[in-house]
Amino acid sequence: MQFRGIDENGNEIPIPVNVKLADGHKAIYAHGAQGAFLGNYHFRIDFYQEIMPPFEYTEVEGKIGQNAVSQGIDRLVVASVYVPIPFLKEMTNWLEGNIAEYEGKFGEIRLLASFQSEDAKG
Repeated sequence: MQFRGIDENGNEIPIPVNVKLADGHKAIYAHGAQGAFLGNYHFRIDFYQEIMPPFEYTEVEGKIGQNAVSQGIDRLVVASVYVPIPFLKEMTNWLEGNIAEYEGKFGEIRLLASFQSEDAKG
């Protein structure tokens, strides 16, 4: 978000924003996010990590065969962020602008779902 003010001549000017990390700030890595509207003013975003199940294998005469343990995937919510709905739209615009700039330099970003479906095809 950018803030604007008026100088002594009545001209609109930008107001600088000083960014600092809060005490106890943590940086986390998230594989995804999910969320929902809460009433008519707030939105909750849960950032999560997906923990894959362990794989067991069997070795017979120097050859390894893999058998995935069918336990499912654990989704661990690592942070929940609550924001007002107008900010949600501002964040969407900010993200779309950054994505367009990135794709202009490096090409289209492939969605994770497309990697998974291609991997399943073999």
